[in-house]
Amino acid sequence: MNYNGFEVLPTGNANLSILPNGNLKVSNILNSGLDGVLINVENRGNYTIHFGDLSSIPQNQGVLKTATLNKNPYGQVVPFFESFKWFDPNTNKISLGYNLDLLPKEFNIFGKLEGGEVFNINSSDLPIPPDIDQPIAIFGVIVSLIAVGVSIWALLKTKKTTSVTVDFDEQGNITGASVTITEDPIPFEVEVNNTIYLVDEVGIQYDIIVPQELVGNPSVGFSIVAEQITGNNLSEFEITSIETV
Repeated sequence: MNYNGFEVLPTGNANLSILPNGNLKVSNILNSGLDGVLINVENRGNYTIHFGDLSSIPQNQGVLKTATLNKNPYGQVVPFFESFKWFDPNTNKISLGYNLDLLPKEFNIFGKLEGGEVFNINSSDLPIPPDIDQPIAIFGVIVSLIAVGVSIWALLKTKKTTSVTVDFDEQGNITGASVTITEDPIPFEVEVNNTIYLVDEVGIQYDIIVPQELVGNPSVGFSIVAEQITGNNLSEFEITSIETV
């Protein structure tokens, strides 16, 4: 199926349909964790995915996972970044978390309001488990770093923007890359490190260092090829648009 010029494919048992209002509906999201949509973004550069109503997350106590897939130096498609949104009944908030196994040791989470920086916190100052070699690491260490109140969440129409800037040396060889992934477009309150901030954008930023033996190799693993969005117990969700930025 083609949607907004992007090839989209169902994953698991999900069904895809384009509604009269132009939204892409992803339905039959059951409890396998595999049901969702795969969006081909290869050779598209930076892109933004706009979501519709995600109130089913707190209503159904479901989970939404967004995974950015890239092609590694061996030509294999592997997860490059994973974020999760789920309802935490202990705090009555939506948690935004990340898979630490796919992040470097040092990264920053940030929030902005009308383009101005509200907070920018390094991973060393975040409540991250000190020993990520614990047994749970086999399944991926998922850490909740940002929380949004359920009443506020109901008003949001979230988005995800992925931006990768590749660095070159004087000879034109690739030496590294800077990755920025942001979410959410309207003013809302988030809780980070027990502090409340008013923002209209939250995100995570980190740098990638290319091993010396791969410098100059055009296939060093920065080729993002797809966005895979899956859910657990969501029933359905909608994407309102996908665009390059």
